[in-house]
Amino acid sequence: MTSVSYRSAPRHVWPLLLAAVEDLHERGLTGIRALPHFGPVGHWRLSVTTADNLPNGAHLPFRDDDAVFRATEGAFPRVGDLTISTRTSARDVADEILRGLGSPREVRYFNDADYCRWFTAMRQRAEEIGAPPSAFEDFHSGWRCGTTEIDPPPGWADAV
Repeated sequence: MTSVSYRSAPRHVWPLLLAAVEDLHERGLTGIRALPHFGPVGHWRLSVTTADNLPNGAHLPFRDDDAVFRATEGAFPRVGDLTISTRTSARDVADEILRGLGSPREVRYFNDADYCRWFTAMRQRAEEIGAPPSAFEDFHSGWRCGTTEIDPPPGWADAV
């Protein structure tokens, strides 16, 4: 199981959010997609939805903008209705994401092991680099962590 914990007050919520998405994948919800990016004021943001809400399962725009769970470091220490503390686990945040998306019975999911493997590797790479991943920013397009270019998710290049 994916675990991220804080011994003291967390400074950034992005590792916990990424671990929560990985937790959802480990629960069998392999059609969950995460789109990290930086907003116009510089806060890191994460949009979580299902692959069937993205054209080609990989790229924007969302088909249904209301079927997206959104989180931003600008709202820290809150993620949805959850207040992040030293006791908050990735599973707690994953549950909050699911509440925002609806139950698995209400949302179509499909098996995408390639995306899940990519996501796990991307999350580990981001933590090694020490910078959150981003698919785009105001002045940059393309996947990276900090200034380091990283591989995009499977299908991303085909969807552009």
